[in-house]
Amino acid sequence: MIVQCVSFGGHWYLHKVFDPETNALIRRKSRFMNTSAIGNKYEHKIKGFVRVNAAARPYFDDPKDLLQAKYVTEGVTRYRETNRLILSSRAANDAQVDRFLVCIRSSKEGLIRFDSEWRVGGKARIVSSSFFRNKQETLLLMEPNVMIRTTLATWRIMCKNQTSFLGLADVQ
Repeated sequence: MIVQCVSFGGHWYLHKVFDPETNALIRRKSRFMNTSAIGNKYEHKIKGFVRVNAAARPYFDDPKDLLQAKYVTEGVTRYRETNRLILSSRAANDAQVDRFLVCIRSSKEGLIRFDSEWRVGGKARIVSSSFFRNKQETLLLMEPNVMIRTTLATWRIMCKNQTSFLGLADVQ
């Protein structure tokens, strides 16, 4: 499956692995991790994370370098009672996209009411979702035709000039 990264959750960290003899960073064993968060709170309603191997080529040092990039993945799997999405290797820029990774924030797109019909027209899988003091951040893996209903509007993935983004489908 090919995933295009539209946006990420609010919390990034680098899990570093060092050589025990030289104390040098072993990039091929290190990994970048991303999850949903509200400020510095990681109170997950649904636990999960996105993992990108630090040795993925081309190398990157800033998560912004991953935006609009396409990756090969097996999709969302379960690991120690959490969801995980491993972005294993970079796909070609012209590869056909199967899913989009996108973060929906209540401060911008509105709250998702998970007890309602919040996804329309296809599949959307929750990678992680955080909720704290009436604020929400949800990391989703979405098929191209899916629309997501929030308290403010209905949203869908749109494309313009080779760039994908979460766009307004209609106002509630």
